[in-house]
Amino acid sequence: MKLSSLITPFMLPIAALTCMALPATATDASAPEHHEAAYSKFKEALNTQAAANSPDPCPAILIALNATGDEFCLDSWMQRAAKEGNAVALNYIGTANLYYVPSNLKQSKQVKDSVALVKKAADKKYAPAMVDYSTFMRSGVGTFENKAGADRILLEACKSGNFETRFSWLLQTDRLMKYEDLNRPEVKGEIERGNHHVVYYLSGKAPDKFTALTMLTRAARMGNHSAMYELSTHLSTVNAVASYHYLKAAAAQHNPEALCTLGSYLISDNKKLAEELGVQTDPEAGLHLLKIAGMLGNTVAQAKLAHIYFHGLCGMPKDAVKAYKHTQNGAMARPDVAFMTAQGYMLMSGSGVAKDVDKGYELIKLAAKQRYPQAIAMQAYVNYRGIGIPSNGKEAAFLLESLATQGFDICFVYLALMYDEGSPTLPQDSAKVKYYMEHARRGLGDRAQQVFDYQKNNFNGWALSPFDIHI
Repeated sequence: MKLSSLITPFMLPIAALTCMALPATATDASAPEHHEAAYSKFKEALNTQAAANSPDPCPAILIALNATGDEFCLDSWMQRAAKEGNAVALNYIGTANLYYVPSNLKQSKQVKDSVALVKKAADKKYAPAMVDYSTFMRSGVGTFENKAGADRILLEACKSGNFETRFSWLLQTDRLMKYEDLNRPEVKGEIERGNHHVVYYLSGKAPDKFTALTMLTRAARMGNHSAMYELSTHLSTVNAVASYHYLKAAAAQHNPEALCTLGSYLISDNKKLAEELGVQTDPEAGLHLLKIAGMLGNTVAQAKLAHIYFHGLCGMPKDAVKAYKHTQNGAMARPDVAFMTAQGYMLMSGSGVAKDVDKGYELIKLAAKQRYPQAIAMQAYVNYRGIGIPSNGKEAAFLLESLATQGFDICFVYLALMYDEGSPTLPQDSAKVKYYMEHARRGLGDRAQQVFDYQKNNFNGWALSPFDIHI
């Protein structure tokens, strides 16, 4: 999910935030004016969400996605609803620019304009927006710093009575600093009311594994979807049936990680899943779940969707534009080496985006400096192919050899492919092809030859995916 509505244990502190631009918007065909009946239902769902002071936009998201089939439609639908004064939409659009705000941009016009939208939603007494605005006020992001004012807004928001808001009040006012805070009267009171967010959060501060697991189980039984998903992860290697039970329960409550995992199960051809759990491959249903997870801000789902669109997998046609949009959105939400690498290559090659060799290569080199294997392999590939830069086969071979000797056996196959194909800066060498394939078979078995044959028969020559080696 975006930074709206609820301060959770997974959120970064505001001080760690950096500014970002709005995600890519919908295509014309997906704009709400082409789906007026569905938009009317979408608006009703937002109104229901606002009345319940709920942070969960999934009911509205499903209406938009089912109407358009386009996971990039949401921003245009929310923008229209925000112009019409809907509090949920105002908060959604306002917080879209506020994932990460560095200290030097805390009072920039863009940040102030975004926080002003959040304030409008807070003024409408939408409790999740009141929580967000109090967070910004406490840290002086887009507004003046006023801790006392932030406390007053939080207390006012708590009158809604919903668990998320009261949990946020405990968290922001430093009443959940350590496990022993479990004994505070106000904390005990919230737990007695059934506030599972408090139990889940304190499970992460438990003094030992047994206590942590007990608290986690308690939170799951109380209805906390994050606890359900975490239990599913814990149980995955010891009790597949129980793990799957918790996974489905978390997905039913719209947990983004659970939706992504369940969607991944459905698009895979995993015999173990079929035998142990009866999970049958269903690419259409799996893609639908991945799209929902991606719309809720899950970056793993966005990376998987980018990979699927880029290569045309799961029965989908290749779509470099959508692949880049998912990569771009994921990079804005989670600026890490995997997204840097994929975005860098697509910029260098002009795949789904206007070509920008300098910016793209800088991103790849930045990720490679952090020792991310896929970035190093991609740096080798663009050197070998001469994508936007002069071809340098020797540099490419050196980079791939360094990865191969670190346990990335697939790089032996890439080396064999390079010497089999040859280039102006790397002559063909059948002896080296044989040498590298022998090394590849030791680590990969029959898969080494399968990858080699598949890549060699590629119409446009062998190619390295911009996505992770292990995907």
